[in-house]
Amino acid sequence: ECVPVADSVDCALKMQQGDADFGVFTAEEALLASDFIDKSVRVVADIRHVERFTDPYAFQAVAVVKSTYGGTLSSLKGSNFCHPGFAPGGLWTDSVLKHFERFVVSTPCEKSLSVVEQEIKALSGFFKSACRPGPWVQDDMFDNRLKMNYSNLCELCDSPKTCSYASHESGSHRAALTCLTHRGGDIAYVALRYVRQYFGLESGFPAMANMNEFKILCPDGSTEPLDNPSPCAWVQQPWSGVLARRDIANSLQPLLLSWLVNQPIDPLPAWQEALWNLMIEPDHAINSVTSLLSNFVRQVGGETRQACSGSVKWCTVEKAEKQKCEWLKAAVQTHGIQPSIDCVEATNNFECWGHVRDGIANIVTVDTEYGYIVRKSFNLSPLAYLDSGLNANYQILAIVSSSDKQIKSWQNVRQKKACFPEFGGLAWISTVATLIENRQLAKMCPHAAAMSSFFGGACAPGAKDIEHTRGSGVVPAKLCSVCSTHNSSDSCSTTSSSVYYGDLGALRCLANGFGNIAFVDYRQLQGSNGMLAQDIEPSAYRVLCRNGSLAQSVGLNVDNNCALAYGVGSEVVARA
Repeated sequence: ECVPVADSVDCALKMQQGDADFGVFTAEEALLASDFIDKSVRVVADIRHVERFTDPYAFQAVAVVKSTYGGTLSSLKGSNFCHPGFAPGGLWTDSVLKHFERFVVSTPCEKSLSVVEQEIKALSGFFKSACRPGPWVQDDMFDNRLKMNYSNLCELCDSPKTCSYASHESGSHRAALTCLTHRGGDIAYVALRYVRQYFGLESGFPAMANMNEFKILCPDGSTEPLDNPSPCAWVQQPWSGVLARRDIANSLQPLLLSWLVNQPIDPLPAWQEALWNLMIEPDHAINSVTSLLSNFVRQVGGETRQACSGSVKWCTVEKAEKQKCEWLKAAVQTHGIQPSIDCVEATNNFECWGHVRDGIANIVTVDTEYGYIVRKSFNLSPLAYLDSGLNANYQILAIVSSSDKQIKSWQNVRQKKACFPEFGGLAWISTVATLIENRQLAKMCPHAAAMSSFFGGACAPGAKDIEHTRGSGVVPAKLCSVCSTHNSSDSCSTTSSSVYYGDLGALRCLANGFGNIAFVDYRQLQGSNGMLAQDIEPSAYRVLCRNGSLAQSVGLNVDNNCALAYGVGSEVVARA
């Protein structure tokens, strides 16, 4: 049985929970999982390239220097450095690509510079010249500026202007060795496999330079000859591994080896062929391994120094949020990304937003529903918008009863009773913007008084709460008048016991006859399967479009042109 998962993290969690039995993980994915499920799983096999089946590692990163080198690591200052380059989607992660640099070059703290520029500036000051091709950062303008300001890190490239080797724009290991042997380099950081090929130490490859003129530099500053069969390495990366739940690992291992036999009979049964195609890459084969996960990943990546800027503190509320944050923290560390992440806990969203405002935390993920509140009441600003698919986005609709014969335009909404999911939420702000756009709402700031004047009554849960209304002036009691018609003392609150709180609550307010119009996020009325809740009958409703016309037919399924607003579902915010 195949268990669909979103990613390797999801797979690891399903294995931990017993919902999946085994899966294939890259070395970095296995390292990430080891912090959370080490005792729950075992490594029962790895997947190796058929031409390098006896190699214990997928790759080993080594440093090659000239044979005249006789100093310490600190004596590399002022030398010329050849790097294989940064290629998006490459085999080496940032943790591997920057391991040598971060080990050898210390980075002074300059708070006026970003973390990445602090590193680049330190490298520029340490090495006389270099070729460090490929994108240093993903932002093209920032990348070009860095390469212009620290141009000596591109001087050894075949094309210093584009900071690239002639053979490959984003770099290559053979080009880095050519940089060392023919372009004035003093040290190259490359994969051991290419060193052996380049210097003719592997059968079938002619020597491109004299091996006696170069040697391997070890992390302790010592050196070794190039032809050492097991030279010192800066990073040793395991092959991708097959992880299985601990309780079935022993029985599963022989079964996997029989299912994924390296010389399969043709044709295979359909299920066996599907398993083969799912787990084994072309030109790869399975190899039996028995190991604890922690032992399997102990040499992945490599130790790197902590950025001087410390960590980014991410505020979380629920257990699931905290766990996601911890996974992200581990992923950042695994992939060599700096600065690191720390997870800060809070009891609720409002406490989290206060933590960011007060400097206890730096960033927090906010549902777009609360975008206005965090800006107005907590002075936070967006850093990024999260778009994870259509069903995660929002679509604000103005809904009336399909039997209502009075409301046919925005003019007809005046002095009617309105139902909102929450004061200051997306539906509230979208309604304010739409009424102003249609010249129905007075341009009074703050808007609470204008909304109270426009509607004959309203239910806007949170209108009595200081956290919701900070910066909104005196909020008229009229904005809770519709809620109070229901026999509940907290019917205008934002607690779970408030029957009219939230999008379903606002629709319930309309359905029960307390309001004439409801403003809701249509996506929140749907379940994870995209279907409406069973107690919602679409034919009982009709949508009033943003332009003031009624939708052509009854129901709630309208396009974005009819919606009051639509967009991404959440954002990451920080202090303004």
